[in-house]
Amino acid sequence: MNETTLELHSSLAGGVNWAASATVGNRKNNSKATGAAPISSETDYIKGAAEITHVPSAKVSYSFKSRYLDIENENNDTIDPFTNDSNGGNSDSIFVRDNIDLERGLYELTTNFRPNKQTTLKALLQVETIKRSDTGPFDAFSSSSTDTDPDPYWELPDEETITKAKISFFNRPLGNRDLKVNGWYQYKNSSDPAYGTSFANSEQMFLSTVYSPEPNWGVSTTANLLKEKNDDYIREVFDSGNSVVVPIELSRQREQLNLNLGMWFMPADSVNTGINLGFARTAILQDIMFGTAYNSFGTNFIIEAENTEYDQEVQSASANISWKPPESSFKARISGYYLRSLGYYEPDFADSEYIWVSFSPFTIHPPEPATDDGLKEISQYDIDQYGVQVGVDYYFTPDIELVLDYTFDDYEEKYSDAYDGSIQTGMVTLAYRF
Repeated sequence: MNETTLELHSSLAGGVNWAASATVGNRKNNSKATGAAPISSETDYIKGAAEITHVPSAKVSYSFKSRYLDIENENNDTIDPFTNDSNGGNSDSIFVRDNIDLERGLYELTTNFRPNKQTTLKALLQVETIKRSDTGPFDAFSSSSTDTDPDPYWELPDEETITKAKISFFNRPLGNRDLKVNGWYQYKNSSDPAYGTSFANSEQMFLSTVYSPEPNWGVSTTANLLKEKNDDYIREVFDSGNSVVVPIELSRQREQLNLNLGMWFMPADSVNTGINLGFARTAILQDIMFGTAYNSFGTNFIIEAENTEYDQEVQSASANISWKPPESSFKARISGYYLRSLGYYEPDFADSEYIWVSFSPFTIHPPEPATDDGLKEISQYDIDQYGVQVGVDYYFTPDIELVLDYTFDDYEEKYSDAYDGSIQTGMVTLAYRF
């Protein structure tokens, strides 16, 4: 690997500051895989970065950042297996798809405004551009012994632009450090999402408060909401009966909610206590495709279940206490916790009959029914977890620490006893800091 970097920057004093850097590098990898001829790959890359900051006053500042990355990859066109064929000679070479060449640029503009000592406002606009090579449309191939050339293209968009806008604030409503509030809202858009689990549009909100009027106690809360949607994903499938590519549109949306409440109290200098409550939920609604291909055996082995639901929820509660005597190298701690995890998966599609084919020997089986009955029942779960952890820390010296931990967890599942049981764990750790 070879790499060269050049960095430049202005004086850190003054109202306008700037910095820039450029890197040129090369990476080579030669490996010998078992059962194949030597494999080689080479990557050339260029990286660039620049930043300008302007501070016109004590209340306002601006900054502009840019990042650039250009990657060019080369690899073997073929792999020559050492495995002999039935005639005693080496088997045919196997085609290797070219790696993606990537060009990425990122541009970010940030503004900070501080109207008073208690409040800070911030706005951000970010644009990321991505260009890819060796991409193209779906190209069908079979995995039979007569077809060893895979799809030569990566089924990804040639170009993608990701735009993000974010506004945030920080405030001390009481005019001191007793109460702190901060939050932000972010919107994100992709012009051409690369994957089925990527999202074209995303919105996220966050809010956090910390109230600590005295050094020995306080309360904190956080809330995080995320909503994502993608109606632009298309899955292409080869129809072998008609020798055409069939596009299937699949949509997906996801919502996530996270809530947390924390409290801490120090009744004495040597004692710390804390209580935490949490709630998290993920709800996914998406189209799912069962099967992989249209066939020419009398029916299509593809089922599309629209608006399939997947819900997951976690509820948690925990309490902890620790004790460290003054001027002591000893610390004891104990915590207890409860977790409830529940979820289900519920595809919905019309009952149908499908012909399926097996090989070795080749057999076309008669139609068999396909139904969504029972899929929710076998996927749903509702698990209670009760746990306790006891630990001791001891410092022989400021740099040598001995840690003893014991954990007990008990699990109970509502719908079956498959996940019922308990786990006990003991751990001894000796650490040295240097």
